[in-house]
Amino acid sequence: MPTDQIFIKTNRFLFGRWGFLAGLLSGLVVMIGSRYWPFDHDPDGWAGLGQWFGGLGAFFAAWAALRISRKETTRENRREWEQARVQAFYVKVSQVQVASQGVRVQIENRGESPIIEVDVAAIHVHLPSEDRKILCRATDGKRSVLLREDAPWEPWALPDDGRLQETIADIEASGGNTEIEVVFEDVGGTKWRRIGSQPPEQIRS
Repeated sequence: MPTDQIFIKTNRFLFGRWGFLAGLLSGLVVMIGSRYWPFDHDPDGWAGLGQWFGGLGAFFAAWAALRISRKETTRENRREWEQARVQAFYVKVSQVQVASQGVRVQIENRGESPIIEVDVAAIHVHLPSEDRKILCRATDGKRSVLLREDAPWEPWALPDDGRLQETIADIEASGGNTEIEVVFEDVGGTKWRRIGSQPPEQIRS
């Protein structure tokens, strides 16, 4: 955050709602100092009190600047996270077809930034009686980078347990009511999970 902005916000802080408290404390310091400071014995007593009071003011100013800077850092981190989440919304995931080779998946990046380490994680089958999550993998492994200008990545997904025919039977029984789960990273290193058209979720380590 630029120094001039911190200076302006510090002044607003000091002379705003917290300024009243600072002024009250300063008044108490002057009252207590004038009562107990050894003015009768030390001709420089007022000067010493002024220096002490100036140090207190500098402490308040430094504390206010630090507090404002931390708030701005928190806001900036939040803005960056929101931007990354918006980018994750541009990752489109769909099922193209089901065949003897497996389940064909289409993954497209419509955002401005690339996504990396793109992987097919699971097939979610919504049956009338239950929902099933079938862990799977892409036949050609992860996609290292997927750019906006690239054609959609269309790998075949195979169940990890090898039960392909049972998976195909479940998908047919669901009437095609399935969702593909993919995981990927953005350029900032944040990991995301998206299931079909559901909102993306951050994967926390």
